[in-house]
Amino acid sequence: MQDEESPRIVSGKLGPEDTTLDANLRPKKLGDFIGQQKVKDNLDIGIKAAQKRGEAIDHILLYGPPGLGKTTLAFIIASEMGVNIKVSSGPAIERPADLAIELSKLKDGEILFIDEVLAVGDLAFQEKCLGKMSEVAGHGRTVVFVSHNMGAISALCPDVLWLDEGRVRMMGKTSEVVPEFVRASGRNFSVGEMVIESDERREAQVSRVRILSPDGQVTTISECSDALTIEMLLDVRRSLPGLYAYLEVRHPDGIAIMVSDSYDTTPNPLDGLTVGRHRVTATIPARTLGPGKYDVYLNLTGISGSEFNVHSPDVVGSFRLYDSQSARGNARTGFFSTLLDWRATPVPPGEE
Repeated sequence: MQDEESPRIVSGKLGPEDTTLDANLRPKKLGDFIGQQKVKDNLDIGIKAAQKRGEAIDHILLYGPPGLGKTTLAFIIASEMGVNIKVSSGPAIERPADLAIELSKLKDGEILFIDEVLAVGDLAFQEKCLGKMSEVAGHGRTVVFVSHNMGAISALCPDVLWLDEGRVRMMGKTSEVVPEFVRASGRNFSVGEMVIESDERREAQVSRVRILSPDGQVTTISECSDALTIEMLLDVRRSLPGLYAYLEVRHPDGIAIMVSDSYDTTPNPLDGLTVGRHRVTATIPARTLGPGKYDVYLNLTGISGSEFNVHSPDVVGSFRLYDSQSARGNARTGFFSTLLDWRATPVPPGEE
């Protein structure tokens, strides 16, 4: 008679012994990681810079097909920084509360590794995930984000490492790397810049529009607490007295949220511009718009032009705002993110 076998436990979830074995097999230092020398060199610079500043390392995206060692590198970053790492993945997160629990457990300096977190859930759930991660990322914690969602990458990661078949294709600012990746993959993606074909028949026209961050970089993702600048290149072929630009910031459903024209500045800087190319800017102040996605509509008008609508390029760009700098954050509804000045003063007895 054969000995009775121990019951087999079959489960898709990792048990404690699996986690221990997995951690023990992974290299713990960059020097022990085989291959990807350029990746290791770049990570080494970032880690040492963070240690020198005494701060958490900047948020990192490790992107590429399976088998490149993205998870291993995440564990190495934590080991080199001397901090704990917590791991989560898309299949383990079914509700916003699941992600909130993971994020609330993080201590200052700790690393949260999220593997394809946006692979599950509907659009509303994904928006909540992005908002919460953006909020946590702004409070001294590091998020290592792994995803094929370019919008999510742009929302959360200031820097990106693009791996292609085990080789580094590009590393740098997200606003530079993501558009290159998208162009290489043949997909359409908004990069905060629109170039408009020249039409010599027009007396004046906008030839390019860019959405700029406070440091002058093209962006489609920003914080409510940062100003955004709409920059236009304006080609004037005939000086037009009374020329002005009309700008709308709209919700994607077409509802106008904010309207401005160049007569808001006195005198109107476009009135009677000389022939040639001019750079025109309009800045949306910090804490003007609430969290959400917005389109930018533009029109050139002039009472002295051969046509009243001198140039109507229509929607010329779009951007998304997050709010990780206020207590209410992305839960703030309404059109604006203006912070009101609240005060409380004691009332002396006998006064009303």
